[in-house]
Amino acid sequence: MFLHLLKNKINVIALTSCLTLSAFWIDLLTKKYYAQDPGGWDTALHANTLWHMIHGSLYNSFLGASFLAEHCTFLSFLVAPMYWLHPDPLILQHLKVISFFIAAYLFFLILKKNVHPFLALGGMLAFCLAPANIGMLLFAFNYEPFCIPLIFFIYKSFDDIRYVHFLVGCFLLAMVKEQMPLVVMMFGVFALIFRREQKMKWGLVPLLMGIIIFIVEIFVIIPLARKGLPSTEFYYWGRYAQFGNTPGQIISFLLTHPPALWHSFFNEINIRWFKELFDVWGILSVLSPHILLLALPLFIKNLLSGWSQEHSVTGYYYAATFTPFIFLAAWNTLNYIKNQWRLPIQLIALGGMFIHAFIFFPLWSMTR
Repeated sequence: MFLHLLKNKINVIALTSCLTLSAFWIDLLTKKYYAQDPGGWDTALHANTLWHMIHGSLYNSFLGASFLAEHCTFLSFLVAPMYWLHPDPLILQHLKVISFFIAAYLFFLILKKNVHPFLALGGMLAFCLAPANIGMLLFAFNYEPFCIPLIFFIYKSFDDIRYVHFLVGCFLLAMVKEQMPLVVMMFGVFALIFRREQKMKWGLVPLLMGIIIFIVEIFVIIPLARKGLPSTEFYYWGRYAQFGNTPGQIISFLLTHPPALWHSFFNEINIRWFKELFDVWGILSVLSPHILLLALPLFIKNLLSGWSQEHSVTGYYYAATFTPFIFLAAWNTLNYIKNQWRLPIQLIALGGMFIHAFIFFPLWSMTR
């Protein structure tokens, strides 16, 4: 009787859990901020942009140019009104926390459609404790983690066959950062493959949206914003300088040197990154490669990068952008099990997710 009552109230329990965890993290980051740990370069950089925005300028004092000279974080135009109401860098960390736990609740709703409600709740909590997500929450503010709720929103809209919601989510995701239009493009490819009806409507529009926005941002907007600086090229091509100095040189080198490409993907640093990100239960994700396919541009970006921070799971925010795809893929694999072993295997997998998270608890306490 009691379990039946809890099952009927599971949405409320999940939402209350998210609100409670949000309050915990907001309190923790507030104390961290006032303990003379304001969040470093990223938080200061974005706060500076927003301060100039609410005063009618796109200038950034750190960059000596428009904020678009570094990244196309157009989502900042939506954040600026909130910053105008409360111009404090701390609000950026609070927004990051709130957006993450919105993502967690969306993940719960996605899971509940296919698994037992209590398992859906457990899966949501395991997602909240994922080492990459904890590292992101502890790190400074950046716009990239805003992709997490948007990825879940797009996936849920696709699953619920809500086309307008799907397109709105795709557009907002493309506004997060210049690499995210490539994920929008992959949602278009995903729809072309797996949408049984109206393939062109669901697939071609996000595919073209992603390609066009990416090209415009990388090859038009950023070079224009960098006029007057030592170089008008996208600054972050430098992270791939081992392959060439321009996009053309980089692509040409990778296509004509397969051994170098293989070594770059599967070197010692990347193998460790894979292990920490996926761990033992991550094999479940690999068994649903069609969902991991959505993150293919992000995997290529990270694995080929010469920037050490992009190969850290718990130290920064980079790895957190992969967690929606990994968790969606893992639970999609578990949903294939239809026999009497379904519930025991799902419980074992859920236990593995929690163990993976708890292994990293000492690491968090040592590094933060």
